[in-house]
Amino acid sequence: LTELTAQRGAGTLSATGSYTFNGGAISGNARISDFHIDEVPDFSATATMAADVGGTLTAPTGTFNGRLLDVRYQNQEHGDLDLEGKLENELASVRFQSGKYTAAGTADIGLKEPYTYSASVTANRTRVAYQQYDFNANGNIQATGTLKPFTTERIRFEDFAARGAGVDLTASGVFPEGARLNGPADLALLPIAGVEATGQARMQAVVSGTLEDPRIEGSVETSNATLRAEGMPEPASVQAAIDFTRNEFAIRRLQAALAGATATISGKG
Repeated sequence: LTELTAQRGAGTLSATGSYTFNGGAISGNARISDFHIDEVPDFSATATMAADVGGTLTAPTGTFNGRLLDVRYQNQEHGDLDLEGKLENELASVRFQSGKYTAAGTADIGLKEPYTYSASVTANRTRVAYQQYDFNANGNIQATGTLKPFTTERIRFEDFAARGAGVDLTASGVFPEGARLNGPADLALLPIAGVEATGQARMQAVVSGTLEDPRIEGSVETSNATLRAEGMPEPASVQAAIDFTRNEFAIRRLQAALAGATATISGKG
């Protein structure tokens, strides 16, 4: 193949290559420029990529590098993504880096169904915004699973922390065996509509099960906490210690004091 050139909109594809009938060796290269991707549901980007291919038809090898510009997923803008990697022994090894999120990662993907993958992402003061929440993430997350069907079998947290919106949360361990969440919350900074709060709360929890059916067990305790809802003449002092699972909670201690009166509550729900 001396040269193949294709164009769609502003995007272009050019390729050259050869095939040796005696032995089945292949070699070639391809260049993609300004190629808009919008066929994947909820995903769009503009790709610029270069790839070199070798090996044989039954055991191909290759290298690639490039960039995805203006990545958008589920109506969220994710900036640009730099990619490089190789294909060998029926395995694609990819390295990627996000400028917007100051995060980098690697992924190994099997090239036969069910397309098993093993991925690792390291965040470095990565800013994440979701609905009304805004926080910074640091640390490493590793995941394994399959792409067809898409599954996530294990998630490992190493020195992972998320800080923002009044919460300073750390995560460690492996899901689904039991990932541990731990951290304090500044009640004055939590986005609670219609309520003014002060003081601290601390949460400890273990998350296990599956992504489709997670199980959580933990506790929340407050210290020096006050709450003032709309219409209250003054804040109420609150002391609470609550154990919870996904389906129920148990109040070990809940005491509220307001205007000289004190109420104590205990029970399950």
